[in-house]
Amino acid sequence: MKIIICPLIKEAKTGGEKYFVRVFEYFQKHQVCVEPLYAEELPSWPRAFGLMFDCFMSNIWFFFKLISMTSFRKETIILEDFHSHPRLVLCNALLKIFNKNIRIVTLLQLSLFYHGSLKNPLMKKLDEWVIRHYLRQTDEILCNSEYTRQQALSVSGVAAGKVKVVYCGHDELDVQPYESKTKDKINILFF
Repeated sequence: MKIIICPLIKEAKTGGEKYFVRVFEYFQKHQVCVEPLYAEELPSWPRAFGLMFDCFMSNIWFFFKLISMTSFRKETIILEDFHSHPRLVLCNALLKIFNKNIRIVTLLQLSLFYHGSLKNPLMKKLDEWVIRHYLRQTDEILCNSEYTRQQALSVSGVAAGKVKVVYCGHDELDVQPYESKTKDKINILFF
């Protein structure tokens, strides 16, 4: 099995971006087969044509990059940051059509409607539609709080078993590692 972290930020600035980098480093440290797909590799020319065109082209670019990184015989998990949902919703739909061995897991760390500052009512509605369809395409949604989990369930209409709360852990220097009852699974949010 291979895990692809998408999109990873080379020079993380926000807490969420830094957290995603730490998840990637955790996998590397524990010798999990993991590959990054960096957001900085996205072509910048579509930005000149506006947000909608940029998001559409990002979906197409991510699709072709991810399809080239995956194997049709080997199971692949794509770990995504929810904040990239406008750039991944179409990509994920296409991936699910072309490769049945792909599982998509998203990390949901904040409120679903952080784009609430969008001034245009049409853009707000479009963002809500994209969020709903993005969450329905994922195989598993990992939330950092019960509030976020309830929000994801009410907005997306996905099965409750698909949305889990996984609280962040502590540095291994501070506490003893968690002993999992299921030895073959990694608690990815424990640092």
